[in-house]
Amino acid sequence: MEYLKLGQTGLEVSKLCVGCMSFGDVSKGFHSGWLLDEVASQKIIKKALDVGINFFDTANSYAEGTSEEYLGRALKAFANRDEVVIATKIFFGDGHSDSPNTKGLSRKAIFNHVDASLKRLGTDYIDILYIHRWDYDTPIEETMAVLNDLVRLLCMPGSFKKHSMWLKKMAGQDFQLCKITTICFTAKMSEK
Repeated sequence: MEYLKLGQTGLEVSKLCVGCMSFGDVSKGFHSGWLLDEVASQKIIKKALDVGINFFDTANSYAEGTSEEYLGRALKAFANRDEVVIATKIFFGDGHSDSPNTKGLSRKAIFNHVDASLKRLGTDYIDILYIHRWDYDTPIEETMAVLNDLVRLLCMPGSFKKHSMWLKKMAGQDFQLCKITTICFTAKMSEK
């Protein structure tokens, strides 16, 4: 497998990324007609790992969050967490509620999205966090500020983790290392 640096970080990802939109509980989500169940999803994830793919992409909204659950359980069973790169996306809610603050990119929504994704993925950190859509109802300054705050909070021992599972692994390490475990608004892959 060939690997690339992700943007200007030190993060190395396989040239191929497994998109997990088709993984999830067929009874959930708007795209339920073509979802793969957990057993079929695990076979694909295991094969990807066997051929050297280390990059997996999902979203909080795929099959009402069950895509993240399936991916998290498969990676726990078949991979060393430190050797894989998990990307997830936020904007849409996970389908469990349509109440205010459950979707979008406000400060409150982003913190809730990240906490829920961490729980579903069964991990204590996310390597890449993408913004899935533009939020016309939230000022871009608020969205960018909270993303910046997440990067900074993960580097302060005992700060955010008192209230969240958020990136416990990275707590206490320096800010440069935190930038390598990237939370990004956009990412561009560059060839070696």
